[in-house]
Amino acid sequence: MNEVRPAPWRVAFAGGGSGGHLVPAMAIAERLATEAPGLDALVLCSQRPIDHEWLERAGLAHTPLAAVPFRRSPVGLLRFLRSHRRAVAEAVAALRDHRSELLVAVGGFASVPGVAAARRLGIPVLLVNLDARPGRANRFIAGRADRVVSAVPVGDDPRFAEIVGPPVRRAAIAARSPAESRRELGLEPDRPTLLVTGASHGAASVNRFMAAWVAASREDLQGWQVLHLTGGGTAALQAAYAAAGVSAVVRASLESMGLAWGAATLAISRAGANSVAEIERNAVPSVLVPYPHHRDRHQWRNAESLEQAGVAVIAEDRIDPRENVASIGAACRNLIRDPAAVEAMRRGLRERPHLDGAASLVAIVREIVGTRRSR
Repeated sequence: MNEVRPAPWRVAFAGGGSGGHLVPAMAIAERLATEAPGLDALVLCSQRPIDHEWLERAGLAHTPLAAVPFRRSPVGLLRFLRSHRRAVAEAVAALRDHRSELLVAVGGFASVPGVAAARRLGIPVLLVNLDARPGRANRFIAGRADRVVSAVPVGDDPRFAEIVGPPVRRAAIAARSPAESRRELGLEPDRPTLLVTGASHGAASVNRFMAAWVAASREDLQGWQVLHLTGGGTAALQAAYAAAGVSAVVRASLESMGLAWGAATLAISRAGANSVAEIERNAVPSVLVPYPHHRDRHQWRNAESLEQAGVAVIAEDRIDPRENVASIGAACRNLIRDPAAVEAMRRGLRERPHLDGAASLVAIVREIVGTRRSR
């Protein structure tokens, strides 16, 4: 007798425009594929090149939508409204063709037309909020979703009260010892390592700070080496490290971030939701440098719980390289000179309770899809 296999889950995701929104969708889809063989996933994303590059590399089918961020100016508002209508029509066609059973919204401007299309087609919507301070899109979607969950505590907004933990990709979890990770990255296996990362796009002001810091205070990194993920060009920074006599491996990006976290003794990092989640999961003491241009300062909120627990330090990004030497450089110098404090931070990170967001979300998806199929 032939075995009857269950029909594959048809799950769509909506979000994009940055790695901060794409990576959680990829993490959830990755875990779903292990729990539901034959998963048929589709990502409704933005037209930004990063979306295609990351999703193509992950092997995820995707449909770019003509979505643009909301702007309050008259011209910006008109452009948003025109693009929104077109993006919703594109999303409706894609979801209908995919025969989606569920839409998982992971935030950002690209998620809004996907949610509108799902509502029009009667497809249930699950909103996964990632930041400690939900953005405009998530606050809008929260009133239209069938279920809302948050990766981290949000505060007193009851819509985001269900906490599931952050979804983290397997590739972002350290699987090797520090020495093995460093050796694979071309670093010296036994030398303490400073990881510098600005997440998917890099951080231009942090890159400029590092060049200024090693030029002004090369002795601060004596005995250390640097792994610097720039997000773009590498030649100028490689030259800056060489001129200062600081041992460094400079790369534009790294797909297997678990290697970078595994290699790190200490990190300088932005405080996006994914970066903070990966820092916690890998127990890497860090100097967190929140992105300075967000009006709602949500990266500061993401970082605050770690600083309050004594497992990370927040340093202000003052944009100007010389001012950042006094801000970020001082925070790093204090930790580099105090190995006991760094080790205490690492122990504290390991002792913090961790929720497996990917596993929690698989269970929720299973519940929603199962309920829909049983009707």
